[in-house]
Amino acid sequence: MIRETQQKVNEQHKNDLWFYLRKNGASYFKLLADLISSHGVSVLDVGCGEALVLKHLPKKFRYTGIDLSDFIINRNRARWPGYFSSFYVSDMFKPNVMNLYEVILFAGAFTILS
Repeated sequence: MIRETQQKVNEQHKNDLWFYLRKNGASYFKLLADLISSHGVSVLDVGCGEALVLKHLPKKFRYTGIDLSDFIINRNRARWPGYFSSFYVSDMFKPNVMNLYEVILFAGAFTILS
């Protein structure tokens, strides 16, 4: 099931089916960033997708994004230079990150489960 879901998510990103978040989600991601900024400087974003919240966070933040899509993780690694960030292909039920985080986001993770 994980492999099928991973293929589905990869296809969604390759076909740019999440474009509306770039276009219409700025105020949502800004609000998330404001909330995060008041609670800490280390963030784990589960189901990070394009990691759009990252551009609204101060660059000093330690941001880790995990997603099933190797396509989007590779794109994120190239897209966000200059940020203290890391990206990993990972299943949210068995995350492969071992750090402690002050904030954990699940903003996009549950859209895939529905």
